[in-house]
Amino acid sequence: MEDLSRRSDVSSYDFVVLYAGLGKREGLRQGVDDREPRVIWLNVEPSFLTLHQDQGFQDLVLRLDLE
Repeated sequence: MEDLSRRSDVSSYDFVVLYAGLGKREGLRQGVDDREPRVIWLNVEPSFLTLHQDQGFQDLVLRLDLE
């Protein structure tokens, strides 16, 4: 995906979903800071279920007022 992003536009949210599927929260804050519109789905997106107990994830959900 990083190679693809060098040749075409790949949103930060796409990277976030990829990392979340790997159980990592890298890029979450970047997706929020980039004002990626799809971050409103963080709390309900199945890809992020493994991160729901992560404090950093919970902080972002609160920051976005997605409760």
